[in-house]
Amino acid sequence: MGRRVLLLLAIFTALLAQAARADVRSDAVRLLAQRVRQSGVDPKNIAISGVTVSGNQALLSWDSGKQHGVMGLVLSADRWWDALDMTRYYGCWYTERSYPLTPAAPYPDVYWAEDYEPPPSPEQLHEWGFSKPLTADAATNNLDVRNAKNHCNAAIYPIKPDVRIHPKGGMIHPPARNFTSGYDITIAYAANDAAADAKLTQLFARAPTPAEFAPSHAPAPGFGGPDAVCFFDLQIAGSKPVTFARGTAVDIWFPFVLDDQLRYNLTFFSADKPSGMIFGTIFDNTLHFVLPQFVLVPDKPLMAEIDADPKGSS
Repeated sequence: MGRRVLLLLAIFTALLAQAARADVRSDAVRLLAQRVRQSGVDPKNIAISGVTVSGNQALLSWDSGKQHGVMGLVLSADRWWDALDMTRYYGCWYTERSYPLTPAAPYPDVYWAEDYEPPPSPEQLHEWGFSKPLTADAATNNLDVRNAKNHCNAAIYPIKPDVRIHPKGGMIHPPARNFTSGYDITIAYAANDAAADAKLTQLFARAPTPAEFAPSHAPAPGFGGPDAVCFFDLQIAGSKPVTFARGTAVDIWFPFVLDDQLRYNLTFFSADKPSGMIFGTIFDNTLHFVLPQFVLVPDKPLMAEIDADPKGSS
């Protein structure tokens, strides 16, 4: 009897591991879709290999056209978050780490870009926050980890963001996701009446707390619980408030898979006024919103929230 129970437990554990790898593989394809499509390759042609899962962490390799990379994921709020992106160029690696592996850095700030970084060796992955059981398994199951060799010499150089608010309109886009808690945020702001001294002083993004986060499964219509999926703040400095014309576009790529069956809306509070609901569209795990006219008051942040609700709910 005891031997049979142990056998059943082993089979059950193996099935759970297989299901976890399938979930990670499916999520990775969704998370890679935007960057792969931008390179001219259909996301259907993404090849995933070397999937390794241990506890709340996972690692895999991917190929798409001429692109090759390694992705590390962390399970948080019942979602797999893309927390490590490594892309290989001519035998050298470019690496980007973000939440939940590392806390968000303040933005705007000087970004120190590194052309080439260490390969995904077990020791390096552990230093970046991955567990020893995961890295040990990956050293066997993942070719990139198993074959990690000496890395190229790194060239480190500063990238200083353009913080001026341009009256004809402009773009706010942090160069790395570690500035915005893993979210990739692009704000194409519309024409405005900014004075010459108007400048961006903060773009801050955070994940919802467990008490704020929408369920990872689609809730029933009429669900009255938490529904947030992202919060962000935008703040300027200057001698006077700035009024932006209608048409500012906000595009946010999410580091976890969004449910296409939900309806997403953005609301914000700025200049002591609420915006009302602004409904967005979704494509390649990216939400797109177009804002009405709004005002930014110096040193008083615009505070925004993105919520997910069942279609048909108000």
